[in-house]
Amino acid sequence: EIPTGKARIARVADPGSGAAVSLFASRQASGFVAVTLAECRRCRQAARPSYVRNGRLICGHCAEPMPLLQPGQVIGKQPDCTPIPVTHTVDGAAIVVRAEDWRASLKVLRQDAN
Repeated sequence: EIPTGKARIARVADPGSGAAVSLFASRQASGFVAVTLAECRRCRQAARPSYVRNGRLICGHCAEPMPLLQPGQVIGKQPDCTPIPVTHTVDGAAIVVRAEDWRASLKVLRQDAN
């Protein structure tokens, strides 16, 4: 659960492989809920992980706020600091992410690394 105006990073494990992934989730005052991978496509090899500051996802490498895609926007082809969105639903105050949805986002991240 994410209160309005707040953001968090949650680390979750894949039930099949046990591999961990970090997800960023925020709930803006406008009602917009964003869920992304908590790393960017350009700086993903950074020694420091991304973190949350003042409700924004901050890149662990360049220490700049990562721009979130708004509804209807598509992630660009060139790797940049825009984090990859993760399909999710909202159930009351809870944000629900299915494992297959974050796995699909990880595939995009891995494609950019190649």
